[in-house]
Amino acid sequence: MALSPALGCWVGERLGGGWKLGSGEAERPGGWKALKKVAKFQAAAQEAQNTQDWDECVASANKILKNEPTIQRVRFHGFDKLCHCQIQGGFDLKDARKSCSDALNILEEPRIYCDRADAYLNDEMYDEVSFNHMPISIMWCTVRLGTNMKEIK
Repeated sequence: MALSPALGCWVGERLGGGWKLGSGEAERPGGWKALKKVAKFQAAAQEAQNTQDWDECVASANKILKNEPTIQRVRFHGFDKLCHCQIQGGFDLKDARKSCSDALNILEEPRIYCDRADAYLNDEMYDEVSFNHMPISIMWCTVRLGTNMKEIK
């Protein structure tokens, strides 16, 4: 099973911090078995996104968050998938915006700003779409969404 770079960093944090992978350690919360579970859910979420199975994508993303409650760089991937898949799957846009914001609180990625803007636009909340603090997102979203974001802000 291939691990994402973020999950690879997670292994390094855990192992670099003196974790041992003996039989007792594998059962410990946050041990090797937990890592394998999170990697499995990450792969399932990505596969579901690739096949546009939005229900499965959301379910797998929630499992990432449930199984990794502390390491923010790993949780980022759960929030990122939730954000994108909730919007694409027609889920509650308020939940999608919250997932996008949670992801952005961990790592600012222009595409997530665009997903969040998409959620606001789909809910006709034009006044909430603001990119004043991240101008590169205006250009990126303009191309992606086919909208002149400058007219909206």
